Amino acid sequence: MDIREIRYIVEIAKQQSISKAANNLFVTQPALSKMLKKTEADLGLRLFYRDGSTMQPSEACQILVQYGEEIIKAFDQMEAGLYDYKNFKTGTLRLGIPAGMATFDFPGIISRFREQYPHITLNIYESGARSLENMIISGNLDVSISLQPVAPPELNEFPLLQDQFMCAVRTDHPLAQKDYITLEDLVPYNFNTWPDDFAFYQILVEHIRQKKLHITPCITSSNNQFLLRLSQTSQDVCVLPGPVIKRNDTAGLVIKPFRPAIYWDLCIVFKKNAPMMDSLRYLILCMQEEIGAEHEE
Repeated sequence: MDIREIRYIVEIAKQQSISKAANNLFVTQPALSKMLKKTEADLGLRLFYRDGSTMQPSEACQILVQYGEEIIKAFDQMEAGLYDYKNFKTGTLRLGIPAGMATFDFPGIISRFREQYPHITLNIYESGARSLENMIISGNLDVSISLQPVAPPELNEFPLLQDQFMCAVRTDHPLAQKDYITLEDLVPYNFNTWPDDFAFYQILVEHIRQKKLHITPCITSSNNQFLLRLSQTSQDVCVLPGPVIKRNDTAGLVIKPFRPAIYWDLCIVFKKNAPMMDSLRYLILCMQEEIGAEHEE
């Protein structure tokens, strides 16, 4: 039996009439009678007995109706769920954002996304970029912002923006008069940056290791303004991505690039071979356009 036959049998049982059931089902009476005969033959069971002008369901039919109504309900719910999924009316997307990137206009991105997909729940997770990558691999995230190079082979990536590591120092700091800063210039000073579970930290420390310098961050924090405040009130050097520094209060500070440049290449990552729904594509587009445009300003 298929779902159509179940619907027809249940409706005949409810109406106790072939003609009334046919009207409700928008089929002809001969077609419905033919289906009933075929179904009884396939099952090897009598489903209805005529009692005058009514069709009385047999015990076998009563069993069929009992389970059939549940099957119809479940089938209709399944179709409705698939329709909503296909048309992106419901569902959940899980987005990972590195904690230090809160200064970017993610509320604006989310508002734009919700205008297009108002019934999709968007869950936001904050952590270090590498931790977010692992969450995608394990299936706990759909998409995340990360930092190149992205090592895991399970991930695909779209470029987002390219900028540089920068230093923020007070205007009266000895390094403030330099056109650029080298890693060797940091040796006499305390410098502060993001925590060690951030890809940014790991890239910075790797460059220091390659230079064979014996320096490590003095204070680490994901609170950008706190790190900058330390440089505003001391001779500490704040090392952060250029766009992050510029989106915070930099009163009394000058911003200097490294030479050779240390690049901060953001990308959007998602799992290879995972279904790419239109809603996810649109979320990625929103991030590319909004963050890219914000970066160009």
